[in-house]
Amino acid sequence: MTKKSNIAPKLKTTATILKNKAADFNEELFNLSEEFIESAIETGSKVQDIMEKAIQNRVKLFGKQQELALDTFEVILVQHKTGMGRLQKLVGIDKKAKAKAKKTAKNKIKKKRVLLRKVKPAVKKTPTIDDLLDSALTEDQGQPLSTKKKLIKS
Repeated sequence: MTKKSNIAPKLKTTATILKNKAADFNEELFNLSEEFIESAIETGSKVQDIMEKAIQNRVKLFGKQQELALDTFEVILVQHKTGMGRLQKLVGIDKKAKAKAKKTAKNKIKKKRVLLRKVKPAVKKTPTIDDLLDSALTEDQGQPLSTKKKLIKS
């Protein structure tokens, strides 16, 4: 019996120590979570400020990019016009040769279109998977799959 009485006070002190440690741990965890939340709020406000500045500057940046793109297109157009003129002089293309080339191109296009109109009806429709299955089952059993589906539903 003496052993049981010696264990009880030790258990009480151990339980008290565990309760105190758990309370301390809980308080530290609470403090840590408060710091974490405060840090998250602070970081969020910084990100929000940065995003606000980015949105305000985005309009200016987009306008500058748009102007740059339009200026580039204008320069390319001018270079194309002057370059084509120089190339035509270099190669020896005059207005008569241009007109003849355009006429030849139009005639070739017309011939191709006529040929395509003739070929178009000859192209068969590509069968679907259902069509292929129907034809395969019809060959095997004498009835198309779509008819079997109707019979099964009935």
